[in-house]
Amino acid sequence: MKQMWIFLLAFFLGGGFVFLGMFLFKQTESNVNDPVLTAYLNQELPDSLMVCSLTDEALLERKQELRQRIMPLIRQKIEHDSGYSFEFKAQRGLAAALLGFIEAERRCCPFFHFDLSFFAFEGKIVLRISGPPGVKRWIDLLEET
Repeated sequence: MKQMWIFLLAFFLGGGFVFLGMFLFKQTESNVNDPVLTAYLNQELPDSLMVCSLTDEALLERKQELRQRIMPLIRQKIEHDSGYSFEFKAQRGLAAALLGFIEAERRCCPFFHFDLSFFAFEGKIVLRISGPPGVKRWIDLLEET
């Protein structure tokens, strides 16, 4: 039953086929000490597993889109231990743009964790991007010009 919940949660969160493999993969004595499996299950991914699937050309296009559509709207950037929060003034179309960015990033960089919060009375939207240790340099890479 526990495996079924893991499977459903993984698909709900968008992990898709990676978690399908985990669902079908049973923990046995022979793999209980597997460092890659343990790291993945603990979300402590080694640098070698934090890989963006975009080509160099596609990454340049993504960065250009961010510079044009999203980065100019950032009011405040707050650094956290595991990532950054970006505060935006709430405005028409911003939520859709941020959701589009999140959806695109989930496909190429599945190690990112996203939290999108709406503060109606304060008139702001906050996007928090975090992940396993070392993820901040990937976020910094997206912001580089």
